[in-house]
Amino acid sequence: MFRLVRFGLSGAIVGLGLLGIQPVSAVGAPASGLAGASEVGFQTNTPVPMQTTSDANRERRRTKKLASGLSIFGLADRAFKAPIQVRKRTLAAHTVSAVTAPVPAPYRNPLRAATHIVSERIDQGVDYEAAGGSPLYAVGDGTVEMVYNWGWPNGVFIAYRLTNGPARGDYVYAAEDLAPDVSVGQSVTSSTVIGTFEAGADGGYDIETGWADGTVTAESLARTTGYWDGYDSTALGQNFSQLLVSLGAPGGILQGAVEGSLPPGWRAWP
Repeated sequence: MFRLVRFGLSGAIVGLGLLGIQPVSAVGAPASGLAGASEVGFQTNTPVPMQTTSDANRERRRTKKLASGLSIFGLADRAFKAPIQVRKRTLAAHTVSAVTAPVPAPYRNPLRAATHIVSERIDQGVDYEAAGGSPLYAVGDGTVEMVYNWGWPNGVFIAYRLTNGPARGDYVYAAEDLAPDVSVGQSVTSSTVIGTFEAGADGGYDIETGWADGTVTAESLARTTGYWDGYDSTALGQNFSQLLVSLGAPGGILQGAVEGSLPPGWRAWP
């Protein structure tokens, strides 16, 4: 999921018109929900068989994210200040330098109670669609660092820091078409519902979940390490998909070449 390079709103709308894309305003909670800065920089089923997403559904998601990027132009209090140009690093081969770790009992499938799950693409994280009202749980014990950010579709970016297990100290995010059920500073466990699937601006029930960067406001770790080109899957997105599969969730769908590599010593999942 991506944000567009900042440019004039009128020029953006004209350009989209030529492409036949109609911008849609993102909906979500106000940017005032960003209260509660942390020390590291955040301000503020049993699984069903995997289903292949259609080309039309993928295009709907791409259009939705484009519209979300446009909807934030002109806001005086944008929720992020980081540069939005994507840095792409092309590697001759995808390499993973990781330590395989068994998945401990504290981690559980966050999609275990969701219904009508559709696996979608792996990009910065993993995209899923599910029936409205389906719950999304935390992966494990942690502390909520962020809930809202206008830089993401529907204005939702729930980020929490894991406090146990092999990924202790790392950050997980769940964003987009979610109605948050947690607040900044709240402690969560694998039994905590952090949000429920709700209809976004385009009528879909789509979320993205993956590894967040704890040092940058509302960013995925894949973006801040420069490995996302706007479409292809990333090594960090694939890694999070592998974690979810090890917990019993359906995996995401790879798109194009896998971009980048995992940080040194990063965990691989069985």
